Formats: sequence, C-alpha cells, structure tokens
Amino acid sequence: TMFTLLIEREPVSVNSKANHSDYEQELLSLMKQRYPLQHGRKTHFAYSDKLYVQLIYICKNRCERDIDNILKYTIDSFCKFLYRDDHQIGYALSQSIVCKDNNLTGINISYFDKDIAARLLDFIESQDRNWKSCTYFECGLMTDKFYHFKLEDIWK
Repeated sequence: TMFTLLIEREPVSVNSKANHSDYEQELLSLMKQRYPLQHGRKTHFAYSDKLYVQLIYICKNRCERDIDNILKYTIDSFCKFLYRDDHQIGYALSQSIVCKDNNLTGINISYFDKDIAARLLDFIESQDRNWKSCTYFECGLMTDKFYHFKLEDIWK
C-alpha cells in the first residue's frame, strides 16, 4: 500500500515563523479526504510496519525553503493517521527540483497516480505567479523493492 499527495502550496519550514499546527492540520485534512480510514482502524499502517517517505519539493524558478526543514512538519502531519509514530519511518528521501521555463525533465510522471500527474502538469504549465511551488509526498512499506521514482538517475 502506498499513499501519495500533491500539496499545492508553499510548505512551512521549521525555520519559519508561520503556524506549523495550521499547516499540519491542512495536510492531514487533505490526506484524510484522499484516503479515509476503514471503520475500526486507527491508522493505515500497523505499528510494526517499517515505512519509507519521499518528499519532492518542486519550484517554478527557485526553491525558497530548505528541503530538510520542510520534511519534519510534513512527516509530523500524518502521525496518528497514516502511521502511529514517525519512528516507523526507516528511510526518507527528500529533494528539491526547480522546473525553469515550465520544464520538468527530471521526473518520469508516468509513475504518478493519474490525478497527481494531471495536477503536476497543471502546475508546470500554469502562468499563475502565486503558485510558486508544490510538494509531492509519498509513504509506503519499506521492502527490498519499495516503490520509488529512480531519482538517483537525476544525480548522475
């Protein structure tokens, strides 16, 4: 099982004076809307599950937040809903990507859920100057072959 979300706003950084509680509640609300809990379940993953997280901060012209500073509040947002405790996360990959001139060649969007791929394309093609960034979040079971986007290829 994998849970994905495209967050269509500037993230709140650990260094920011912005209210992180409101940000965390907003993200949790989006996740609950996308993935309601089955009746009788407290979290989507069992307490014994070991998980991975991917976070990709995608910016139009320049990324205004440090990737390490947005990871914490994003992960904290889903505690007690996706997973019982964030200590269950054994692997976290976070990256910021700038898509200048509406070009995002580094990610193969065919791996994305159809809704997320469509919204990501909307972001890339949007001329709205206020829509400066979006953040892709993914969480799933950490296995030998857990799902990922081969971001390592970008770094070569």
